[in-house]
Amino acid sequence: EQLDKLQQDFLDKNSTGYNFNGWYTDENFSGDKITVENLAGISIDEEKNFYGKLTIKQYKITFETGAGASSVNPITVNHGKKATKPTAPTKTGFTFASWYKENSFQNKFNFETETITGNLTLYALFGKAPTGISLSANAIDENKAIGSVIGNLSTTDATAGDSFSYSLVTGDGDDDNANFSIDGDKLKSVKSFDFETKNSYKIRIKTTDATRLTFEKKFTITINNLVEFSYSYGSVDRFYERAANDGSIENELSISLNGDTFIAAPTAITGLDNSIKKYNVNTHYTVANVPAGLTLELRKVNTLNENKIYIVFKGTATAHARVNSVSDVTITFKSAILQNSSDLSAVPSKTKNDIKIGFDEAIISSRVTTVSAKSNFKGFFEATIYGVGRFSASEYTTPSIANSYEEGIIEFGKNIIASPVAGTHYTVNGLPANLRLKFVRSGNTGAYIWINGTAVNHANSDDTSFTITFDKSIYQTPPDSNDDIIGRTQTFQLDFKD
Repeated sequence: EQLDKLQQDFLDKNSTGYNFNGWYTDENFSGDKITVENLAGISIDEEKNFYGKLTIKQYKITFETGAGASSVNPITVNHGKKATKPTAPTKTGFTFASWYKENSFQNKFNFETETITGNLTLYALFGKAPTGISLSANAIDENKAIGSVIGNLSTTDATAGDSFSYSLVTGDGDDDNANFSIDGDKLKSVKSFDFETKNSYKIRIKTTDATRLTFEKKFTITINNLVEFSYSYGSVDRFYERAANDGSIENELSISLNGDTFIAAPTAITGLDNSIKKYNVNTHYTVANVPAGLTLELRKVNTLNENKIYIVFKGTATAHARVNSVSDVTITFKSAILQNSSDLSAVPSKTKNDIKIGFDEAIISSRVTTVSAKSNFKGFFEATIYGVGRFSASEYTTPSIANSYEEGIIEFGKNIIASPVAGTHYTVNGLPANLRLKFVRSGNTGAYIWINGTAVNHANSDDTSFTITFDKSIYQTPPDSNDDIIGRTQTFQLDFKD
């Protein structure tokens, strides 16, 4: 009884995961094992050590593969150790998925992390891997809100009643994954797309079935180009009164179109070439808040191959003091103005409700008579026919397109003084070394500018821009302050030979 108690105390302190194999009188466990029978024959005339022998517990792992599958032999694993993953079983027409701890396949066994502490039976799960992914729609309209659903995902799989989860994954075709998300079986946008910026996106999607088998596929999502109207005044953000301050309007507003095409304007305009015609109010568009005395006309140069129309104002405003300036003239387009009669009910840009008209204002605008044009370019091109680094033929002082590739035209909207002086009435900043701006008044309300000299640095990488800032003193009747000048600083680009 005393020997059994010693054995139990020893096991409690030393042998978790081990079996007790007896007491010995030497630490190498040689000789006979101590038993109750032979303990009486052992001479103990002083303190004596007994040594308990332990052997590690071993457990059996059995693998159940099910009917029709190849068998897997059981293995023995020491207590606290990890099992070596066996060669996967096979089953005709199926793919092995994984080993599970229950035959209901609830908890997957992880050979990489789990240690063995008892006998175990593992169950093989077989399935048929997905063979395809479908997306119900692969296009989305531009400008749709973030989080819009593009389409629903579905999986082709031979396993009846299978369930699937979806994810965006790395791999061939994942270029634009970051622009999309998946919510359940729905592909959604995480940005508002713009057709003119980018019209197609590449993504890669993975489907995973209930047995953890997967299939991946790449998709291209296209962006639908919707009808969009865009508006441009030119160099200032409004219509402005002519210098005569008679209530008549000087400039025009151009309107461009994406997603459809303007029909030819149908109605002749008295006094104009027949190539320029106008659209009919209430048939093709509506207007509101036009100052009394003015009429808004919507025109098109039918002979030009461009998808662009223009707003001009005819007549003279009845009230045209500065206080009568407006910023809420409104135009709304109708489908009848479009060749395809596109539905405009959900097109925000069909209406522009902030058209400005400035009366009795100091407004400066500019343009360049460009021979060599680039898109959205207002400026001057190096003319190497006159020499590298040059923009004109010589130090000429009279406007002449024969001597320069480009000349700038500045319009002041009101009468200016006869001889504006650089540094006093206007300031030039940013012009490259050894180039000089020539400024010559043209009539009472305008001026020509061009570039003389030879640039010191004139590589393609030296492209730059410069500004002209005008002082109120350039006007014959100056405004109260420089802050009253709209478009006071004008910017021009310089393009050295590409």
